[in-house]
Amino acid sequence: AAQGDAVVSGRVTSEDGSGIAGATVSIAQLNVSATTDRSGRYTLTVPVASVQGQVVEVRVVAPGVQSKTVKVTLAPGALTQDFVLALSFQQEVTVGSRALGTAAEKAVPVDIITEKQIETAAGSAETAQIIESLAPSFNFPRPTISDGTDSVRPATLRSLGPDQLLVLINGKRRHTSALVNVNGTIGRGSTGVDLNAIPASAIEKIEVLRDGAAAQYGSDAIAGVLNIVLKSGVSPLKLDLQGGTSTRAPTTGSPWDAALSTSAASTANGIPPTGRATTRATKSTREMPATTPSNSRAITGEMPGSATFWDSSTGRSR
Repeated sequence: AAQGDAVVSGRVTSEDGSGIAGATVSIAQLNVSATTDRSGRYTLTVPVASVQGQVVEVRVVAPGVQSKTVKVTLAPGALTQDFVLALSFQQEVTVGSRALGTAAEKAVPVDIITEKQIETAAGSAETAQIIESLAPSFNFPRPTISDGTDSVRPATLRSLGPDQLLVLINGKRRHTSALVNVNGTIGRGSTGVDLNAIPASAIEKIEVLRDGAAAQYGSDAIAGVLNIVLKSGVSPLKLDLQGGTSTRAPTTGSPWDAALSTSAASTANGIPPTGRATTRATKSTREMPATTPSNSRAITGEMPGSATFWDSSTGRSR
């Protein structure tokens, strides 16, 4: 080192006294860094032009241990600063990023569906239906006359089975439904996650990982990973009203749908208080049996679209 330079040296060790090799010791303000050797020793040399008696932060980072930062006053000459790092039981793994300019650098990009996109999804009331309209290669079929599969419909990603899609809620595995698809529908012989059990108004964002998911999450994620991040903290009262009409032939009547959902102050853990009611009715111009009301309405508080109504074209309720 030249005369007047500040030389910061020392040793980086674990709690048992063994040296940590490959740790990075740096002074971010001065853009100076060094790497420890096999015994955990390092040497930082600060040029005399940058030594003004100021206080700087020396930070050490190493894999598998907790990072540490200390404040050191720079002065010409030698200065010794040792670090003792504790083991870390947490590991941060970045599987993707939506930052500008980083898409080409990431091996596994992640699609992010924001809260605004969820709220403005046109013509969608169900959570799985919203994801289908926004995420490529996500399919939410609508089978008919297939027993319980009509209600708990299987969702697929990349045309693979429903049980090959790993669904996470705030990074934790979501349990599958108790329904086994036994009829001739998509996902026959498998069980999937009932995405419609999660209110769309409780979702902050949705992360979709397709490529390379099995290499990171195992065989349960062959099709990909769907991570649903719920809202947390306190949010203001919010009321949403969705309505729609469809025109049919005069002999079959004209149905109308209306949905109302509210969300109040959310909780730190779990789904925030939400509610949803769906009403469907069909008004018919054709005479119906005297024992059957001309208008039949049902309200449900679980899944949007699961309400039953009278179908005048078939003379049955569904």
